[in-house]
Amino acid sequence: MQDPCFMLYSYTATTGEGSVQRGVIEGPTAEAIFDILTRQGLSVVSVKESSAAKKSAGRGIVLFGRIKFYEYISFVDRLATMIKVGYALTDAIDILHKDTVNPIFKEILLQVKFGLEKGQPLSSLLAKHPKNFSPIFISLVKAGESSGTLEKVLEHLATQLKKDYDLRKKVKSALVYPIFLFILTVIVMLGMFIFIMPRLVKVFAQSEAELPITTKILLSISNVLSYNIPLTLITAGFSAIFLITLVRSRTGKKILAKIGFRLPVVKNLMRQVALARFARTLSSLLGSGISILEAIDLTADVAGGSRYGEVIRGSKKSLERGIPLSVYLSREPNLFPNLLLSMISVGEKSGELDNILRKAADFYEVEVDSSLKDLVVFLEPAMLFFIAIAIGFLAIAIITPIYSLVGSVG
Repeated sequence: MQDPCFMLYSYTATTGEGSVQRGVIEGPTAEAIFDILTRQGLSVVSVKESSAAKKSAGRGIVLFGRIKFYEYISFVDRLATMIKVGYALTDAIDILHKDTVNPIFKEILLQVKFGLEKGQPLSSLLAKHPKNFSPIFISLVKAGESSGTLEKVLEHLATQLKKDYDLRKKVKSALVYPIFLFILTVIVMLGMFIFIMPRLVKVFAQSEAELPITTKILLSISNVLSYNIPLTLITAGFSAIFLITLVRSRTGKKILAKIGFRLPVVKNLMRQVALARFARTLSSLLGSGISILEAIDLTADVAGGSRYGEVIRGSKKSLERGIPLSVYLSREPNLFPNLLLSMISVGEKSGELDNILRKAADFYEVEVDSSLKDLVVFLEPAMLFFIAIAIGFLAIAIITPIYSLVGSVG
């Protein structure tokens, strides 16, 4: 916790060589910071209260911005390396703070540095920023501090984060092209409804010819959308923002997970992703010395609101009664395949559960790659078929009455 009489100030100054130096420093007043910097031989350009300090409102700094996932990985990886080569933790954090570009992350690391200098443990300092450091991260760091193996724990954590990042990247890459085609189709159809169809309405109205039902439907939609174009575009924009927000929310992810596990096309992929994350997470936690009961709770949190999370969390009571994890999970054969259950059983009997789970995670990550390729093979022609149907429907609805109109004139 920061000294209540001190605040964080961001400053801009120039060195004797003329280079610009920017940073964040703790002090009682802006005038005191000015004096400190001047004594260091700097020419101070500006000193102002840090944006994070303003947000803290006198109750300790709480940063609400997000750290990018790749920055998160880089931080863990570099911190593990620096500790391994002999840097003191405070010195390592100081160097990472100076090298960090992200202002949110920079100020978090500055707070961590101040806390470490006052003797506070790293885990408790990171726990003050739950938006950026997950309970699993905090628990692993705490376990490393307790056992004196922080370097090893951070290395395992960096490996897990890289695997998770690669997994996310592969899934997103596989979905980019189909999503792009879908969005493009929606934009083209909106353009047709808003700008093209209204012009045809006048032509059809003058002809007084009987229009096909498909054409009437399209004209009705066009009338609604083109009645107030700015309102339509604003509504479409807000709808897109709402959907994106919903998808990223806990509730939205839970809904999507339930839908996904019911779709034959993506069910197998989602199952393999869930199994890979379950095995990788539990392996890392157990390998870091965290008890099986605490590890189960944390692993269930990673699974979120899906059925996997419910089953994993439910296994804790069985473990407390002495029932092996493999036995409890075998009650859900649709979620946990025999191969994984057999590997868990072997790990429990041999006392090598963390290593066995790590091998299981490697296996299922390979399976994810294969399933992603199959999904892409299916989705690309499926999206093209959808686009062809949409365009064909529009073409028939527009061209049919035009041909009838030309025929009647002839």
